[in-house]
Amino acid sequence: MRCMTCIAVIILVFGPMFLHSGAHGARMKIQKLDYGATWKAYLDNDTNLEPSKVYPYEHCFRQAAQKYDVPLTLLLALARGESDFNPRAKSSASCYGIMQIQWPGTAGDLGFNSIKELYDPCKNIMAGARYIKKMLNRYNGDAHLAVAAYNYGPGRISKGALASAIPQGANWYSGYVYHHLQQVLKGAIPGGAENFRIASASNTENRSKKEARIPKKTSKKAETKFKKTAKTKRTKYKPGNKIPVILFHNPLLARNFFNFFEENAPEVRLDWFRTTLGETYIVLLFDTQREKRSSIERMKKLGYYLDVNQTFQ
Repeated sequence: MRCMTCIAVIILVFGPMFLHSGAHGARMKIQKLDYGATWKAYLDNDTNLEPSKVYPYEHCFRQAAQKYDVPLTLLLALARGESDFNPRAKSSASCYGIMQIQWPGTAGDLGFNSIKELYDPCKNIMAGARYIKKMLNRYNGDAHLAVAAYNYGPGRISKGALASAIPQGANWYSGYVYHHLQQVLKGAIPGGAENFRIASASNTENRSKKEARIPKKTSKKAETKFKKTAKTKRTKYKPGNKIPVILFHNPLLARNFFNFFEENAPEVRLDWFRTTLGETYIVLLFDTQREKRSSIERMKKLGYYLDVNQTFQ
């Protein structure tokens, strides 16, 4: 029975790769995830949602979101995916801090004179907000391309690029951050009376705050609803301890694996994070040793055996 369940997990996760014969067909199938449409739906409908959790350095994120007219939840998703809110994070690609600002190139362009400055949480968050705003302006409000360029670099993604034509690695990163956006939006409630609409003009970064912000009109009913939901108690976000479970380089396969356990063992806390070397793992999260043991046993019953001696860095 245990072997049959394990086979079922493998088929569920890797099955999409074999829907077409040949390696080329498999790759084409995997790349059909339309992140352009999902990101557009987010910008159209969900940018005013208020996170259900209180995140580290949230006052800095709110200030940055307001200054650069960027959705708060987008900044939180980038920070969650880049460093899981670790102000001391450093990658093998010389990226530093919560928003993983690259030194010296991007950091220099954003006004930093030393690596030490990048370890200041609020300065780093402000820089990340400024940079993603710059990308949103460059790509006329296309969040998919903007997020991809945040990691891949604007020089490698042309302004008029089709969402489906960008490099595979850039498309992967957009899907990775979108996963973290969905985690940030879990349990979210209607936010303030304003909703963001990203301006398409490329020079909004240099405009005044009044000109750069283009709020959508909201009804008095929506404002009243916000006042009520604003009183909802929010829980504190905890990054948690991490054990690597399985390595994935493709958003679709990672999502299938993640969803399988979320549906069959919701008490097991899994997520998707990058290591300092840029490798992406599904990880097991836990706060206590008791939770760790319980989660490992539950995964065993579903046919997955975890190497508890591995460490995630």
